[in-house]
Amino acid sequence: MKTWVIPLIGLGLITIGSLLPGDQIPISHWSEVSFMDKIVHFMAYCIIAIAFGWANKFHKLLTSNAHWWFLLVLLAVYSITIEILQGVFFEDRYFEVLDIIANIIGLLTGYLLTVKFLKNRTHAA
Repeated sequence: MKTWVIPLIGLGLITIGSLLPGDQIPISHWSEVSFMDKIVHFMAYCIIAIAFGWANKFHKLLTSNAHWWFLLVLLAVYSITIEILQGVFFEDRYFEVLDIIANIIGLLTGYLLTVKFLKNRTHAA
């Protein structure tokens, strides 16, 4: 079960990074470069999907397409919730639809990479 801690820690790090006030983000000049921000969103969620796939390789909790799609939808809802929290509670953070799109594309890419390279064949791509 210890491998399932890794994606959960990753989600915690995404939450902390996403909900920090904008002036406390260590690399503040990235926010000026819109495409770099989207790449960061894409990569974070791609890595989370891969981490869940890697953990599943050892423990097989996600044993069907339905389980995987439920997880991906749950992570997408998490992503949307984080964006809403940014827009509602932080003056210097914003709700961005493009961030959500980058997150979802990252999740799907991570899922497909997991299926291809980690050989999680209990479900179809």
